[in-house]
Amino acid sequence: MDILQFEYRKINLNKTKTGKHERQGGATRQFVNTTLKKNLVMKNSEIGFKNELSFVCALLTGVAESSQVYPRITAEMFTSRELALIYKGIIELFNKGKAMDYTLVEHEMRAMDNDLYAEMNGLNYVGDGLLSVVDDVHVTTYADLIVEEYQRNSLRLLVMEISGKCGSRDIP
Repeated sequence: MDILQFEYRKINLNKTKTGKHERQGGATRQFVNTTLKKNLVMKNSEIGFKNELSFVCALLTGVAESSQVYPRITAEMFTSRELALIYKGIIELFNKGKAMDYTLVEHEMRAMDNDLYAEMNGLNYVGDGLLSVVDDVHVTTYADLIVEEYQRNSLRLLVMEISGKCGSRDIP
């Protein structure tokens, strides 16, 4: 079993009889199972992918209008590069004022990133997801979930950046 060891230092400030503050520090160890941590991360990313897939498929099938969610959702908010490319294609057509169909979306996707388009085999990437879309009732809910996940990920990156800077001696 994989075990990850975290160490943190608990520091207590105690006031002595003379009125001075005395620092006491003690190391404490906490053990976390890394496989459990990986499973939680994978489960969250899988849920995020399913939300993104449902969202994009609702837009592709035409049961939901792009104007319901654009410009609130941007392509950078997607965790999947492939779904972000599909969304970019949909939005590009929307911005040009063209009616959306699969051929035009694939043309836009190919124009934006031909390598990724070829890697994902075009819109076949979301073929199974298209069958599960019935109506647009939840498209704004999916949009909310995508925004929340994007904000959480942005905050995680910011915390990592700040903690990295705090631990660095080069930064004043």
